[in-house]
Amino acid sequence: MLIWWEIPPVKSSSILKPYDVAIVLGGCMRYYDSNTERVVYGSSVDRLIQAIALYHNGKVRKILLSGGSGYISFPEWRESVYLAEVLEQSCIPDSSIIIEKNSRNTRENAVESAKILGNGKYGQRFLLITSGTHMKRSLACFKKAGLIPEPFSVDSRAGANIYTPDKLIIPDSDNLVDWDVLMHEWIGMLMYKMLGYI
Repeated sequence: MLIWWEIPPVKSSSILKPYDVAIVLGGCMRYYDSNTERVVYGSSVDRLIQAIALYHNGKVRKILLSGGSGYISFPEWRESVYLAEVLEQSCIPDSSIIIEKNSRNTRENAVESAKILGNGKYGQRFLLITSGTHMKRSLACFKKAGLIPEPFSVDSRAGANIYTPDKLIIPDSDNLVDWDVLMHEWIGMLMYKMLGYI
């Protein structure tokens, strides 16, 4: 089911002409730990890591971090602001970082990013970086918002088909998590369609 649903990843080397902006969707951060003054990352941190690699390999000129706070109780946890510091610590200059800090969900990621990029100030070629399972809904939201980026799937859960005895016979509890992710996306697509977001 994951192989069917996910938009498959592509090789970075297949990008021959640099994109003007890589749009990195929020979801990398679980929460901000005020005791350690550090971001605690989630499983989708691959979005950020791959964006950093693309920048340093000359595949993208700028990175737009899209994500405010998804927490009602902690509106100050604006993910893109925290992650911008991580980019700077990864030797990416402030002039190459664009922050979108108001969005709280995928639809708002698209709408708020379109407000920043839609006037052509940052160019016309955009790369959308998000998890493979999340890419279909994300692309649909961006299309509705009037922005058509190219997909760059990361955090792939489908992976390669490995037909070894341990993979074919021994139960794997990660499959339950994968079903949870798929159900989240399927319900999200249905609700977004009903609400007119896509």
